[in-house]
Amino acid sequence: MQENKKIIFDRLNEPQVLLSLLYITAISIGMIFNYAKFKVFGINIFDYADLTDFILFPFSDLKVLVLTLVVAIICLLLFYLDLKLRDIFPNIFNQKIISKKQHKIGSILLSIVLFIAFIFIISEKYSKNFYANILLSDNITIYTKTQEFTGKYVGKTNDVIFIYQDKKLKIFPITSNIIYYKIN
Repeated sequence: MQENKKIIFDRLNEPQVLLSLLYITAISIGMIFNYAKFKVFGINIFDYADLTDFILFPFSDLKVLVLTLVVAIICLLLFYLDLKLRDIFPNIFNQKIISKKQHKIGSILLSIVLFIAFIFIISEKYSKNFYANILLSDNITIYTKTQEFTGKYVGKTNDVIFIYQDKKLKIFPITSNIIYYKIN
């Protein structure tokens, strides 16, 4: 059992595992940002999006990609700081105030809580800023077989397009009824 735990922690140092964790982090950040962006409009994006929408989201929004890299750098710095603190205060584990296992669990839990709080705070500011500046966003025109609709482009998933028109968010299913759409 002890050997299995050692193998797991050793694998965390491998680049492909770290890149996979970073990508999962990027997807999580994208999900949170997407949720916050559409929550301002009263829409639960999880009702309209599927997994592929979230997998591709980190690459469609530069802010999410940059935030992911910043979070990764901060996590590495905190990890390095934790190692340095252990070097500065090596006797903390000898005094039985806290065991190494408790320290690891506490560090991981604290990191996760801080990470989630940080991302939610930033995503709320992002969504409020997006909503406040919606009139500055790109125009989109959707051409159907019978009509055309023009509004402000909010976003899209594989199945629907969201536009802001007449102070309301309108949802257009991507169907054979839509001939084409263009973002101006």
